[in-house]
Amino acid sequence: MNFQGFSPDSFEQFIRALALKVIGPGFTIFGNGPDGGREATFEGEVNFPFPPENTWEGYGVLQAKFKEKLETTSKDQQWAKSQLEAELNKWVVNERRTPKPNYFIFCTNVILSSAANGGKDIINQVFEDYKDQIGLKDFAIWDANQLKSYVDGCAEIRQRFECFFTPGDLLAAIAKKLTNAANPDSVLTAYLSKEILADEDAKLSQAGDRSEDRIRLANVFVDLPVADQLNFEPEEQHPFKQTRSSSLQELLHASAYKLDPLALEEYRQASNNQKQREKRVYGRFVFFGGPGSGKSTIGQFLAQIHRAALLDRRESRRVVPKDRNIINEIKARCEEENVYWPSTPRYPFRVELNAFAKALAKKEVNTLSAYLRRQISQDSQLSHEDLREWLALFPWLLILDGLDEVPSSSNRSEVIAAIHNFLSEARDVEADLMIVASSRPDGYAGEFDDDEVAHKYLQPLSKERALACAQRYVNAKTASKGDQRAKEAMA
Repeated sequence: MNFQGFSPDSFEQFIRALALKVIGPGFTIFGNGPDGGREATFEGEVNFPFPPENTWEGYGVLQAKFKEKLETTSKDQQWAKSQLEAELNKWVVNERRTPKPNYFIFCTNVILSSAANGGKDIINQVFEDYKDQIGLKDFAIWDANQLKSYVDGCAEIRQRFECFFTPGDLLAAIAKKLTNAANPDSVLTAYLSKEILADEDAKLSQAGDRSEDRIRLANVFVDLPVADQLNFEPEEQHPFKQTRSSSLQELLHASAYKLDPLALEEYRQASNNQKQREKRVYGRFVFFGGPGSGKSTIGQFLAQIHRAALLDRRESRRVVPKDRNIINEIKARCEEENVYWPSTPRYPFRVELNAFAKALAKKEVNTLSAYLRRQISQDSQLSHEDLREWLALFPWLLILDGLDEVPSSSNRSEVIAAIHNFLSEARDVEADLMIVASSRPDGYAGEFDDDEVAHKYLQPLSKERALACAQRYVNAKTASKGDQRAKEAMA
């Protein structure tokens, strides 16, 4: 077991869930915003560390620190030391951090050796140095080895976060547990390969490009600014600087969390507890934008990143060269623009709603599940139970593109009913499901309005950013024509 399938945010989520199991109720859970040095707190008596003889009673703080790229033991331990020192120092010098904790639990994915003068001794000494300054009565250290011990003894946590613990090829590892005739390892991998090729090119017709030139999505994609409400004046924007308020960045960070019904309820409760101090985590999004604004392209590239990340985890010999080239292009674009790369990717399913509406109208399918099964494979006989089982096991990303392209004068109500039926079934199996829908503002009638949904509006571009986007398009167009001339010369 390792913890590198987590992101810093999802690691904090895991630590909070684990603490509730190890220590018990009484914790106040903090979300993913500024937490004042706390992922969770308790006040009063708790069954820790060695109940019933030795228990803590007072105000306690739990803090998690995740190192994304592990190095040598010495470097990792020094990193953990510096992180803890920085946090404890803030409790000393920041008068606004009150009350001061009586107890402190430091959690990290770094392995802290127990040898003399090893990592455990180093961290213990840091606590001792700050004990009197803060007023600590006691402390605990949960390093990678301690966390593994807790997870091994807690089947519920191990199962809930299994996808984050599974190294390498997630799908192949989990698929071995299934006994059904349909093998998700072969079926879904073939589907990923098919879809990453199908979405290789940008679809720019609504943006005004009517030519037949092939323009690769990875070459032309630009992350776009979003806000919680529609603005008509562009804010000052760096031409290509990525921020958490950029559409793709926000979605990728959200996709790193566990988004099952229990997690969504925890986020809601944490948000109610701390409305002024955190930004709530959402797993359901509706993106609004005008025609040609790029809302569909966001979903397309989001799906491509997750496909690429999934296929990239497979053994090289199992990925065809054409797919490998696309994966490398997507990774290069993400690295160039500092776009978050999923540590534990989701299995993306992108549904063009106008096509789904036509399939319903023609009676080709009668549910969204049937439509997805047809998309995934027309060669394998996938059952509804197969899809339910996969939905319960794997993290999913469902992209519903173009709600405004299904007018109310057609079978829109039937489409919406089919989507809601699928979502109800996903909730029934406690699916780790992220949903991203897109629509024009005037083509939306509140079909997905509820407390779990975040509404995001694509913002107008500044002159500088618009020019930078146009230049990227010109460069991609030129590269496309160059590739075509090279192929013609070789013919």
